[in-house]
Amino acid sequence: NYLPDPEERVKAFAAVENIDSIKKKADFCFKWIDSIQDLTRIETRAERRQFLLNQICFAACIEGLFFFAAFAYVYYFRSRGLLPGLASGTNWVFRDESA
Repeated sequence: NYLPDPEERVKAFAAVENIDSIKKKADFCFKWIDSIQDLTRIETRAERRQFLLNQICFAACIEGLFFFAAFAYVYYFRSRGLLPGLASGTNWVFRDESA
């Protein structure tokens, strides 16, 4: 556990509501994820288009940019000799995600 102090943990999880840049990313993600839930059936051309737009946005922006950008931070720390345990564990995650 990187945040053993309960107060620090609560503060970290509240970042999605309290830090503007993180909140904007979360709102962007929820916009595209929530809109998929509105599609109960995909029958019309417009519904197929909306579904594909949601999938592309999710895959490209959320998985591609947001998720892999986090790896860049970890590899930067590793290049500086900081947080070696985190960098080591991230190598396994990156390997699995890249496959």
